[in-house]
Amino acid sequence: MHFDFSSEFRKFLDNLNIEYSEKNSLFNISKPAISVRLIKLNNASESTVERANITLYEDEWYTKFPLISNRLLANLGRQNTIFARNCTIQQVSAGEARCFLDRNHILGFTKSHYKYGLFTTKRIGDMKNGEMVAVAMFSAPRPMEREGLTVQSYEWVRYASIANYRVVGGMGKLMSYFVESQSPDEIMTYADKDWGNGDVYRKLGFVYQCETEPIEFFVNRSSYERVSIKKLLSAQKCNTQEQITKEYVLLRNQGNLKFLWRFPLTN
Repeated sequence: MHFDFSSEFRKFLDNLNIEYSEKNSLFNISKPAISVRLIKLNNASESTVERANITLYEDEWYTKFPLISNRLLANLGRQNTIFARNCTIQQVSAGEARCFLDRNHILGFTKSHYKYGLFTTKRIGDMKNGEMVAVAMFSAPRPMEREGLTVQSYEWVRYASIANYRVVGGMGKLMSYFVESQSPDEIMTYADKDWGNGDVYRKLGFVYQCETEPIEFFVNRSSYERVSIKKLLSAQKCNTQEQITKEYVLLRNQGNLKFLWRFPLTN
């Protein structure tokens, strides 16, 4: 089942006629200027070395290639374009959001209180009128103490656009709709450091707060299944360090960047 991760990534770039240089497992792409680091299961310690703009993991390349490749294409500017001004917003059901996110978000669906879809208002390329092209989900409010005041704080839980398309202005339009309809005092969200520095949130008025610690997990060497440390250590079939080392590789991601938007920032 195992393959040469570097060779597979070279083929991906070569098929797109993208120029790059390579040193060990670090690929420096010239246009646009992006560095990509590959984390291989046989050399997982590389996850602790100098960061790149994007970090890719061998197990996800194998198990989630359509999602990973689509996100890469977006970062490389190789997707078709849809403008949010040609779309309208509607609330969507949990089932509709689940179906969309499981196809278009690396982490898939999760529970949330508010679910919104962005729909085309005319035919765009191979997109039909009324087709859902993006989804945003927000949590229910939680009271938080800020500078002696109690504010209603929400979390922006998910955002994803449809595969092979970049929805220009999609995040901003969905956020504005949420702000207008729910009047939040603040919105909190996280940016995955494996995929960048969260500039998209800064452009929407979010302010950087802190970094979260990297998350450690085990990956099965044969099946590429990700397993939490707690779950693996509690499993009877892997109750010794020797068994764990033989069957699994310990990986850690880069952690997240926490951002916060507060209502006064939009005035």
